[in-house]
Amino acid sequence: EQDEATIAALNVTKNEENTTENDDQVRRNEQRRKRYREAKNEEDKDADGDQPSAKKSQSHEAQLAARRLKDRQRYASMTPDQRQV
Repeated sequence: EQDEATIAALNVTKNEENTTENDDQVRRNEQRRKRYREAKNEEDKDADGDQPSAKKSQSHEAQLAARRLKDRQRYASMTPDQRQV
């Protein structure tokens, strides 16, 4: 009878450990899903252009285009001797 009581007590302890492990796993899954949703929302905002990062990259692209245009105009106005240097 004492062995049965010991076995029953150990089973309760194992069940509590499993419940704790399951709770931890559920919590980690919820946190992972939350991070995924937040990242997805950020990507959607970036794609819509609502975020400053999208505007920043557009202004960077505009700056590069303006720089290329300026370089082409300056190169076109050079004499062949200036181009050689």
